[in-house]
Amino acid sequence: MPFYHHTSPRQRAKNWRKTKTALATACRYLMLRDYSAFELETRLQKRGFSGEEIAETVLFLKEQGYVNDQAFAKHWLHDHIAHKPWGPFRLAHELRNRGIDHDTINSLLQEMLPPDKVKARILAVGSSYYRKHKGQSACRAVARYLARLGYDASDIAQVLEKLCDSTSGLA
Repeated sequence: MPFYHHTSPRQRAKNWRKTKTALATACRYLMLRDYSAFELETRLQKRGFSGEEIAETVLFLKEQGYVNDQAFAKHWLHDHIAHKPWGPFRLAHELRNRGIDHDTINSLLQEMLPPDKVKARILAVGSSYYRKHKGQSACRAVARYLARLGYDASDIAQVLEKLCDSTSGLA
């Protein structure tokens, strides 16, 4: 409930000054990049704003369309899929750390990173890493690397079959 309900005019003026300051701080953050609601709340908390001020500020920004977790997650995924070799598990983990809900993450990952695209990415990333680390333990190194990047074990096994098989032409 907004702060201006059930308060005296003097208290409303005092609260507005505080909220205005929280709002100004949040707007300065949003001028630099998009934030999820959770990220913005965390940043404002670190700046010393009260929970009520933060909640009102974030609610106002959501109502005005400046904070939208769905749009933030879609934009974040688009950038990270284009510029990072991360797999779906790592991408999901990073979005959860930014306060994005599980259902949103799953729907966006299915839309933006379908299974055929995941297989193509993991093969490209695994092949590149394999070429850099040729030798006896290259296959194990590739497996560890792909696991750290957040790819599924079954996908990793399929890539290793292709890379480490001497008849594939890549080994």
